[in-house]
Amino acid sequence: MTGVGVSWSAPVWVGLSDRDYSELIQRKAVAVTKRDKRRGGQYTVKQAIEAIDEAFHRCNGFDPYDGSKLDPELLGTYSNERS
Repeated sequence: MTGVGVSWSAPVWVGLSDRDYSELIQRKAVAVTKRDKRRGGQYTVKQAIEAIDEAFHRCNGFDPYDGSKLDPELLGTYSNERS
């Protein structure tokens, strides 16, 4: 976390400014938390943000399941309507 307020440092491989990265993980955390609460989840948005941020940094730009390189251009592009 950097600066005043809530701001997260983007990993280099993501290619986003810290501000844009912070907005991305905030949006993802809100969506995941909302969906999970309907399923009985108990964690907070802040906990989700921390977990998402940690995962982005830990993976270093590679899929943890199959090792393939992640495409940062696709971050934040998922659409429920298209799926």
